[in-house]
Amino acid sequence: MRNIKKAYLEGHNIMELLRDEKSDGNTINSILYSYDLQAGSYTAFFYNTEIQESMIKVIINGSTVEVKRKLYLDEFAKCAADILDSLQIHNFIEVGVGEATTLCNVLKHMKTKLSFSGGGDISLSRIFYARKFAENSGLNLDFIVGDLFHMPIAKGGVDCVVTMHAIEPNTSREEDALKALAATEARYLVLFEPDYFLGNAETRQNIEKYKYVKDLAGSAKRLGMKILDYRLLPIISHTNNTSVLIIENSKEYVNKATRFYDTLGCPVCGTKLINHKNNFYCDNCCLIYPIINGIPVMVKSSGILASKYLEF
Repeated sequence: MRNIKKAYLEGHNIMELLRDEKSDGNTINSILYSYDLQAGSYTAFFYNTEIQESMIKVIINGSTVEVKRKLYLDEFAKCAADILDSLQIHNFIEVGVGEATTLCNVLKHMKTKLSFSGGGDISLSRIFYARKFAENSGLNLDFIVGDLFHMPIAKGGVDCVVTMHAIEPNTSREEDALKALAATEARYLVLFEPDYFLGNAETRQNIEKYKYVKDLAGSAKRLGMKILDYRLLPIISHTNNTSVLIIENSKEYVNKATRFYDTLGCPVCGTKLINHKNNFYCDNCCLIYPIINGIPVMVKSSGILASKYLEF
């Protein structure tokens, strides 16, 4: 890890550096190392006035224009908020939440009164920054460390699962990602991801370069999922065109939970977890999932076997 950190500080692209030559794609470990080393950069980016005031090229309703980066990010958040409001959801969680800069902006624009919201990310370092950013934004959100492909949510625990450029680096694993998200039995899956087929030439070039996923909507169709909406957003980056894919995953939501933490399930078997002595426990797998500095770490590799844990 020391050598990887050194390479990052020297400006190397970590996912590219660690790319498996045989698969020519991004691995889970390369994604984790890359994002964890970047922790803090998104928050710093958000608070950097010079960057926020800089001009970038975007496409608004089909027309290419230059706007301030701050305006683009705000309009993107408004667009996402409008989409989520239209679904009349009770709550949602963002998978791959990063430092929560986008999530917090979206929540500020939403009109729907939610029972709870929060997010998960594979990087604990990023989640620490996410919690701090949410607190500074005046929002009371729950955050966890979790793996997209082994979702730590009990079945039917949340009403809506959202991704915002979180599936993108997982080369050729579109179907695996969709199956894992669908296994939560959330009523809706709302996926904001760069789009190879609807996007322009610059977007396709970037997707090829960074080995991003290419066929999310096609994978959803092949899996027989019910697609309610699939289109480019009305405001998108000129070089990274984002589409929204809305999937109706379940007919109804009946959970009355008021906190994301109350919906957690074992990432191994999906059983609803028990909060015991400030850790989460799966009575089926007999695994303890630790809470580190107030953040539940809900990845399979963090599970500690302790069949007698509840006795003490």
